[in-house]
Amino acid sequence: MVQLVVSELLTNACEHAPGPCPLDPELAGGLTGITVRDSVPALPVAGPADPRRVGRHGLEIAP
Repeated sequence: MVQLVVSELLTNACEHAPGPCPLDPELAGGLTGITVRDSVPALPVAGPADPRRVGRHGLEIAP
């Protein structure tokens, strides 16, 4: 599961932002933390939901 999440995060960062995309994995108390950064200073903005759209659904399903 962690490999899938890391793959998705890095794929999105590399696809949508130029430059390096550092990965910071953490293990603490049985929990896994994954931080991926990109070179774009602005936070992503969720667009309107569209179930017919292929891709770009991550922000729609994020809690």
